[in-house]
Amino acid sequence: METEQKLIKLLFDKPYSKDILLLTAKLESNSNFILSKDIEKLQGIWELRWSSSNAPFLNYSPLVDNLQILDPLKSSAMNLLKPRGINSIVGTCIIAKLKPINDIGVEVQFTHTGLIGPQIGFNKVKA
Repeated sequence: METEQKLIKLLFDKPYSKDILLLTAKLESNSNFILSKDIEKLQGIWELRWSSSNAPFLNYSPLVDNLQILDPLKSSAMNLLKPRGINSIVGTCIIAKLKPINDIGVEVQFTHTGLIGPQIGFNKVKA
């Protein structure tokens, strides 16, 4: 549990730290998570504060809420990026399909993206 607490503190205090990768690797190696039996534990809305991906929209920014909405039982996911502190005004939505690749890994295939926002005139801004 000590490694997990260190990681959580680092994510909040120093979200760009290179030590995050080391701590996540250590936690993953010590985990008893098995995707085929624990997949429902991934379901929910998660704040993305770190990613090993090189995709620029997955990088942490203190100015942006980056939420991952996961429904692994339906093999679907969505990333919602919106300005931090602005509630439901406008955001960018990235839809993805999820596919298990082994007992701990999931392939993510981005299918489409767009804007989500308020009604402007007769049209609602949406993905």
